Amino acid sequence: MRRARQYQMIGRAVCSVIALAFLCGCRSSQLAAARENYYMGRLPQAEGSLLEGDIPKEQFALVMMERGLIRQTRGDYTNSAKDFNQSSAFIEEYMMMSVSRGAASMVINDNVGIFYGDPYERTLMHAINARNYLALSEPFEAAVEARLILRTLQPERKSKDYPDDAYSRYIAGLCFELIGDPSNAAIEYQHASNLCVNAAIDARTGFVYPKSTASLIKQPVETNGSMEMVCLVDYGRVKLEDFGAYDRIEGIQYAEICSNGKVLGRTYVVADIQDIAVRTERQKVLSRMMKTFTRIVLKEQISRVLDDSSPALGFLARGILFGFLEKEDVRRWETLPRFMAVARFRLNGDIKSVDVVFKGLGGRVIKTVESIPVYNSSGKRIVLCRDITERASRVKSSK
Repeated sequence: MRRARQYQMIGRAVCSVIALAFLCGCRSSQLAAARENYYMGRLPQAEGSLLEGDIPKEQFALVMMERGLIRQTRGDYTNSAKDFNQSSAFIEEYMMMSVSRGAASMVINDNVGIFYGDPYERTLMHAINARNYLALSEPFEAAVEARLILRTLQPERKSKDYPDDAYSRYIAGLCFELIGDPSNAAIEYQHASNLCVNAAIDARTGFVYPKSTASLIKQPVETNGSMEMVCLVDYGRVKLEDFGAYDRIEGIQYAEICSNGKVLGRTYVVADIQDIAVRTERQKVLSRMMKTFTRIVLKEQISRVLDDSSPALGFLARGILFGFLEKEDVRRWETLPRFMAVARFRLNGDIKSVDVVFKGLGGRVIKTVESIPVYNSSGKRIVLCRDITERASRVKSSK
């Protein structure tokens, strides 16, 4: 009688974890649809895919990250900030309360564990949210995000084995600069410069220059003026199948910032997110292998217990636990760009909008995004741009 109850309890547990896996799978299909729409430039549909139905806790932070970036690309900075703030609060609350979900992931797979993001994703979440507040002319709120960036980089929250992030460091420096804290700004600008591969950052001013003066691309002459513009430009896409591909052989190499046909400045890549993701994956390999091995042993033990009750039930359990449910956790923030670049220069006179011209090898124009609004934050002119837009009339592609 006692053993029969044990079998019933195990059977119910297996049914419960299967139901949990099904719910996570439904939300994953919505995420896939949102990402496809996003990269196709169908931004309203991308956002709409993530507005339907309840969000399971296992996916909540990821959905908020994805939706927050989609909304930022659409220029909905207020709701984007709300999404990122919800994600941040959720991660902070649940990272200390994950024992039960961790047990479920040991029976099913890591996909039913709560998604907290990799260290670089948690840091970038605050860097990208800071951009919302810069666009909303709320520099002190942006500075709160800057402090959260530094918090995520503390040793107790990020192992020293995981890569640091030059772009987030740069954003932190910019936020400190805008609230009149030049000493902390200089510290973060210097950190960012030390981490950059091809760019150098002046710790005193935050201006970005090529690290090598032997660049094959002709640099526009920086204009003189009392007004300063900071352009935060993202492009490209991180792809799992391209892990290990570091060179920008084809596609966008840089962007020029233009007004009335005149080149004001150009971007320099501050962070290659694919490079950071590759190095993060390498650090996770050993712990992932150990957890997978432990899970397989546990699943086999469950199947043997069910074998004692019924060989057919044990056979079915193995088919479900090992065949249907044994999947590697590859969840990640997929709307992140591959390259995060900065252009910073002085202006003569005020400008209400700019065009961003994305260029490839040899200066070939790949895409032009027109009439991007310029925001005023503590006297600095801020521009946010991604090589994705929902307004086809504003985008001109050159083949």
